[in-house]
Amino acid sequence: SQYTEKLGVYFRLIDCQTASRQYAEAEKSCRSALKLGIRTLGLRNRLKELLNKTLDLQGKPREK
Repeated sequence: SQYTEKLGVYFRLIDCQTASRQYAEAEKSCRSALKLGIRTLGLRNRLKELLNKTLDLQGKPREK
């Protein structure tokens, strides 16, 4: 579905941004993806983990 494709694009984008040390951009991408209203708990948790990773890499406090 289009929703699944969009989410896949976000995951690839976040991976690329993190790999190239664009942590603030990766944080923004994580927050945007979380606004999609993901119903699957595993995917939501994966995005939250990625968000916390980007926050850690920037020296910012983690989200709860």
